[in-house]
Amino acid sequence: MLPEILLSREGESYQLLHGYLHLCTALHDAGETVAHASGEGEVKVVRKRGAIRIESRGHSYPLIQSKNSSLPGKRPGALEPREDSLLDMEEMDL
Repeated sequence: MLPEILLSREGESYQLLHGYLHLCTALHDAGETVAHASGEGEVKVVRKRGAIRIESRGHSYPLIQSKNSSLPGKRPGALEPREDSLLDMEEMDL
């Protein structure tokens, strides 16, 4: 069974693979949630200072926007986001 929110570790950051709407709802309602990170298990996702951070094993990592993803309300391919751009609360309309 696929977890509601699935992340992948990319060096010193994480990417969202699945569950964008679940993540938006959870962060809007509670400010934090638990997600599954491939190969790591459960990690905590929190809103901090206008950004989304992943807390895992005593460290805090940013959630970055995938090069292949598009934000809601924008046509896929209309905007080519930078691979290392951080997802922030304004982009997620939270």
